[in-house]
Amino acid sequence: MNKFIYLFILVLILKSTFALDTKVIEVNNQLSISSLDNIETKVYITIDSSISTPKVSINHIKGSIESLDDVVYFKDNTIHLGDVKTMFNLGSSDETLSSSNRLGFNLISLVGIFMVSLFTMKSTGSNFKLLLLFGVFSLIYIHALDVTGVGLDINIRVPIGYSFEKLDLQLKNAQVDLQSLIVANLVINNCIDTMADDSIFIKSLYVSKSLKICSNNNVMIDGFNHRSDGASYEVKSTNGDVSVKVAGDYKGSIKFTAASAPSMTGSCDYDSSTSMGKQVITGSCADSIASSFTIDAPNGEITWTSNIPSGSCPTTASWRESAQPFDGPVSPPIPASTPAVNTVYSSLSDWRLMEDSDTIVVLDQGAIKVPLAKWGPADWFLCRTGFTSTLTKDLVYKFSFDFKLGAALSGITITKVSVVILDYPWGPFNVTRGWGVAESEIQQEFISPDTFTSLDWVSRTITIQPTNSFRSGMVLGLRVKMSAGSGDTLPVFYFRNMTFTTPTRSSTPSGLITADSKVVTLRKPSTSLQPQDYSLCPHLQSGLKHWHDPSTWPGASVPLPNSVITLPANTKVLVSSCSLSTDTYQKIIVPATSELIFSDAPIVLNVKDIYVEGKFYIGSKDCRLNSTVQVNFYGAKTTTDTISSMMGSKGIGVSKTGFLSINGKQYHNTWSRLAQSAFPGDTLIFVQDNINWEVGQEVVLTTSTWKDEFTKQNEVRKISAIQGKKVLLDKPLNFLHFASEDYQVEVGLLSRRIVFKSMDGLNDFFGGHVLMMGEGQISGLQLINMGQQNIKARYPLHFHLAKTLTSSYISDCSVYQSFYRCFTIHGTNNVNVERNVAYDVYGHCYYLEDGVEENNTIAYNLAAYVHTIGTPAAGEGQPGEMFYESAALRQPADSAAGGFYITNAYNRIYGNAASGGWASYSFPNLKIPIGFHSNLTSINPSSRTTLEFDGNSAHSSGYHFWFGSCIYVGGNLSTQSDGTLAYKSGRVDRDTVDYNNPQVTVWMRFSNIKVSLCSSGIGHWGNTIEVVKYESHDNKVAGTVFGEALLDQALVNAKSANIEVDKSLAPNWGFQFYDTWTHTILTNIKWKNFHPRVGAENPHEDNKIIVSMTHSDIYKPQGISAVKNFTFDNCDVSQYVGHRIQDTGASRYFNYVDFDGSSVGSSGTPKLIGSHSSWWNYSSSCQFQADWNAYYCNKVSGQEVVNIDVEAPGLIDPDVLVDVPNNSIRGKTTLFKYGQADQTKSAVVTSNVGITGISNVGWYLYLNNSSPASFRIHTRLIPYGTYILLAIRYPAGTLFNINTFYQWDYQNSKKFILSQGASADVVLQGNGKQYYYFDGQHLYIKLVNHLLTGASTEYFERNGVKIYSISTGFYYIISATCPGGNCAVSDVYPSFN
Repeated sequence: MNKFIYLFILVLILKSTFALDTKVIEVNNQLSISSLDNIETKVYITIDSSISTPKVSINHIKGSIESLDDVVYFKDNTIHLGDVKTMFNLGSSDETLSSSNRLGFNLISLVGIFMVSLFTMKSTGSNFKLLLLFGVFSLIYIHALDVTGVGLDINIRVPIGYSFEKLDLQLKNAQVDLQSLIVANLVINNCIDTMADDSIFIKSLYVSKSLKICSNNNVMIDGFNHRSDGASYEVKSTNGDVSVKVAGDYKGSIKFTAASAPSMTGSCDYDSSTSMGKQVITGSCADSIASSFTIDAPNGEITWTSNIPSGSCPTTASWRESAQPFDGPVSPPIPASTPAVNTVYSSLSDWRLMEDSDTIVVLDQGAIKVPLAKWGPADWFLCRTGFTSTLTKDLVYKFSFDFKLGAALSGITITKVSVVILDYPWGPFNVTRGWGVAESEIQQEFISPDTFTSLDWVSRTITIQPTNSFRSGMVLGLRVKMSAGSGDTLPVFYFRNMTFTTPTRSSTPSGLITADSKVVTLRKPSTSLQPQDYSLCPHLQSGLKHWHDPSTWPGASVPLPNSVITLPANTKVLVSSCSLSTDTYQKIIVPATSELIFSDAPIVLNVKDIYVEGKFYIGSKDCRLNSTVQVNFYGAKTTTDTISSMMGSKGIGVSKTGFLSINGKQYHNTWSRLAQSAFPGDTLIFVQDNINWEVGQEVVLTTSTWKDEFTKQNEVRKISAIQGKKVLLDKPLNFLHFASEDYQVEVGLLSRRIVFKSMDGLNDFFGGHVLMMGEGQISGLQLINMGQQNIKARYPLHFHLAKTLTSSYISDCSVYQSFYRCFTIHGTNNVNVERNVAYDVYGHCYYLEDGVEENNTIAYNLAAYVHTIGTPAAGEGQPGEMFYESAALRQPADSAAGGFYITNAYNRIYGNAASGGWASYSFPNLKIPIGFHSNLTSINPSSRTTLEFDGNSAHSSGYHFWFGSCIYVGGNLSTQSDGTLAYKSGRVDRDTVDYNNPQVTVWMRFSNIKVSLCSSGIGHWGNTIEVVKYESHDNKVAGTVFGEALLDQALVNAKSANIEVDKSLAPNWGFQFYDTWTHTILTNIKWKNFHPRVGAENPHEDNKIIVSMTHSDIYKPQGISAVKNFTFDNCDVSQYVGHRIQDTGASRYFNYVDFDGSSVGSSGTPKLIGSHSSWWNYSSSCQFQADWNAYYCNKVSGQEVVNIDVEAPGLIDPDVLVDVPNNSIRGKTTLFKYGQADQTKSAVVTSNVGITGISNVGWYLYLNNSSPASFRIHTRLIPYGTYILLAIRYPAGTLFNINTFYQWDYQNSKKFILSQGASADVVLQGNGKQYYYFDGQHLYIKLVNHLLTGASTEYFERNGVKIYSISTGFYYIISATCPGGNCAVSDVYPSFN
């Protein structure tokens, strides 16, 4: 028993050694922070566009305390730091040791405990009490020392443009680093402790009333902006240097002293003198001075008083506010390791008993009570509900708890106790299988049963080191096995302090991912920032007039916000931070000859409408602003055009003559991929690319699951610290975000310094919008809550009917929580949309609207978490569903909303990433343009091929529709007779041709594509496609491509290490060959991680590489599939082919040609793979592979897969199709010739047309009981140089008329009349258009397609693999006159061999 108390004391001592905490306090515009003790403090400011009131985040970063409440107390808008419990009588003192003192003291304490325990081993009486007292006093002593060594990080987070009335910082030991601070009265006193030597740094300070700063070390103010008359300013250093750079045209008095000669730049008049050994300068800066000044005073003090008219900005034409800093807040250091996280599960709702009785877990005196029935279960589990942590292989976790019995067990013996991890145990109880625990107990750690016999509380800590990684959603529990009870005492178990500990992790791990792909190249933008030339800044040019200067406006009066404000003609108006009212401006108009220009200063504009016919600058291409600027849009939902005609309301409209330039600080990269998986509970993440992101900015981590819309595992976090490629988040993650060498999810930067945000109308999904009909240059802009759902042309950022532009772009912007789309190109060409991030969006995101948009560049963008509008398009059949335009769905294709919506493929699309959406990339078919261009009926957008589609990636999509995919080429959008739109979501063919020569086919080409977590990686309903360099990971099927299709240089990985892969993604298929008419070539493909799926009832439920399509008897495969150069990595041979045996033609005739034998593991020898039917056992080289249900044979040169249709009315009728062949068997085909000695190599013939087999051999066709008197044979696939020797049974004495016929040969040049030959061999040696032979039992015809010449148009060939084209229209017509009109015959095998 004493051992447990020792352990308890030890835990308490160690617990007091390390602790970290975070506290967030909401404050108002009068904030004070006061240090009561010498706590090391860092104070800084972060601009946060996501909040509306200031918040102070306090992080414990150094030393040890029990809780931040011990050293932080908030009262009357003052934050007190120090021993607040003692100072304010809040309870017992919780002062703690510094980390170094604490550790040293604890080591002494442990030695003491050890020595006493040795003595106690000999005597357990008073010595035990002594030990207990020693432990208690040790803990008290630990908590009785000062707080020296404790460090706090204080982040004052403020909205864009926020102004404090008062900020008072009374600090003892603090580093102060502030930027972009707007305040009326500022006090920073860092001189309280004369020993403190921290400096004060301030960038861009705006003070309207008073300033008083004192420091024992350096004070530097870079960019001091003054606001009013009579304000006083004082900056003092007792031991360091003072440097102040005043921005703008300062007017007023100055005075400063220094230990040595101070320096001053500027044009103020001053006198110099000496006083008490210091240099003293006094003077003034007159109204005529037109420059800022800088003072450097070693060991000095500066005072000055401004002389500006109260309540206004300077109006001197040359006055400008100081440039804002490019650099963001200085990041605090990232700890060497992330701390261990203890999660205590003490609530009754945390636990559930899993067994077959009606026992209910209750809470009793703070403990979990498990009262079992008298004859309780022999095996029961106490399980943690909602355990969301993932468990990572080889990491060491801990589970600790206290336990006791309610009473001694009577007649019950505990036989086994274990901590278990279960996979979904909450199913219904089954008498024979129980709860399925045996199948789902995937990890266990044993505990001694003796633990569970104590009537006193016993503590246990169990170490768990998983041998595999486990996904979130697993269940943590205690499993107890015991003998059945026989006594009268009811077993009652108590548990408390149930704690799960996630281990500490290094901040510098090894094995970070440096390459995002293995086969493909995912293109990335240039690593350099865009060059800047600040001499070209619009706000620094001469000739500007200040908005706040009455002389700028007619009538010498600054217009009020509640009026329609039109800038004066031929005028360039400059807006500064002090120019605008905080009220909402109704409408601002920029005439064609005027310009509205924002200064590089913190500006907030509240507005309803802005109409630009001239120019509107918030920065420029060569002069990106570093300041924070926020434009807030207001306005209730309406369809009235309040901006201008056809431009709607609540936003910015730019006419054809107008120009919009919004260019904020460039962040690069705007998104990256994880370099290591981030697990639930993690706060530190690692990215692959160099970034210049900042503390306080928001990022989004995309999902690692398939069904993105349902699992909702995208997460937004703020950056707390950043160091190179390491990013520390403000709070732990809730979900796994996966990264491995296979694929990695994205991390996108949401924040920008320039923000457009909608402030009302959110419940109506009615935000602001930006519409540009002329040139526009937009970069570094964040758009929040923008777009007006189901109102066309009201999108967050939108080029509208601007035709062909020359210098327009949207670059490194972000769209967050959009009501309607992201970035739209409508009726506009030659626009660059690059490096943008979009997250949480309704409707298609990157959007080409009408189908006429071409030669645009969409590159290096990220789209994530895209939602359909209304019910997602679904359906299990190929046609999909129909959707029609309505008020609730103005663009019916939004029922299939995707990240990138490409109505015209003739654009450059590269380097993008898409997460989520109905599809990631959607290429709908528009046979005619829509919308404003629906009258251009000569244009067929769907006939345009990809100009460039390269280096793009996609994941977590394609699950709404049975045939959905991450890259989806399909669906059809059209204009109905009433002018409204209709959308069909499913299969629609697409023919892509040369624009200048429509008779020439051009292939859709996709290169360097990476897809993961998709229903199908790429789905293409069109007729010509090439996919070159392709990676598929964790997809249900790697791809589904129709028409003439090539998949080349690919890696197909059935299963990665992602533990969050949805079970519904199984089975995993490599590629399913279609059952008719397509031409599919697969070359140079590596297949990886294909293993048998437990419980698969047929091959189509298993993880297979090549999969047959076998459901139909109507649709039957011809010779349409071929492969070459397959390799396998960790794949079972049994999984190479998955053919399902069904009573259908598609199943009987499944086949493909392997041009080098690699797909069956015998590289170098071409193979023909056929179905289970002996029909494909055509030579002695054939072998049957039972795991595949298929034959594979050596393919002889010149021997090909051929196909014919036998059309016999009443027997085999092409116009009467029966998909389920009930009673539809009409006969059989059997091979003869080339040594076919037996008659078993046959396949049944049904009432549906179509027979496929091997060429250059004999086919014996026997139709049950009676051969047809009249029929025809359609030679659909008999390639040039091949033939079929067809034998058909007829009664002796039958006469024949046989000729050929070409359906479209109106001159009968292809009509050949056949006559009786001398022998079957004569027929065989002939050309198929001269002779037939009847030997009294069998009619022999050599079937040849005489249309063919061997031209290159007769086959599809890529990479040395050839598939012959189906050629329709050429027939053999047979008429038979049987004796007595009776063609009944028995089945007799042909004698010709």
